[in-house]
Amino acid sequence: MNRMIMACATFMLVGLLIFAGFDLRKVDVTESVVVDAPRTEIWGAVTDFEGIFHRANDAHILTEITSRPGTGFVDGLRFLQVETVGGIKGVLDGRVYDVFPPTRYRWSAETTYSLLGIDIVDVFEGGDLRIEKTNSEKGWRLSHRVYGVFPDSFKGRALSWFMSAFMDIESDAARHTRVELEYVKKKLEQR
Repeated sequence: MNRMIMACATFMLVGLLIFAGFDLRKVDVTESVVVDAPRTEIWGAVTDFEGIFHRANDAHILTEITSRPGTGFVDGLRFLQVETVGGIKGVLDGRVYDVFPPTRYRWSAETTYSLLGIDIVDVFEGGDLRIEKTNSEKGWRLSHRVYGVFPDSFKGRALSWFMSAFMDIESDAARHTRVELEYVKKKLEQR
């Protein structure tokens, strides 16, 4: 009887992995808040990676600029961030580009996710942060689109499917981003 149960469990696991191998899933979420503060102050907060941005989320373990000191927030700025998303540790080696103060910037990173100290997957991540006018509300709309692309391999497809289906990585990414935006809003509107 135990052999039959093991054979069925193995068959189901192999079937799940084969199915997962054909379905690459991506994370792509956008969150936004309206901040009642001057646009330049919002810009200052969202570009203060080692200060306000780092403190914006308890999941941030380390955030540091790795570019040459004194270069400012410009295209090519490099940064390192260590954080947790959904209980999984991520180490981001990132850069900033398409910087248009005080309206928007984009970022991308090669991120290694690990669980219990074991590297499980490298993900290409990025984001698009914008500070835009609102037509009906007082203040500026601060939005942040974040995305993650798993490797297009059997392992990448299987992990993307597992993390999406069982760990709800999309909701975790949205919550993570929302926490950061709400923190910036609260900090600036308390001034």
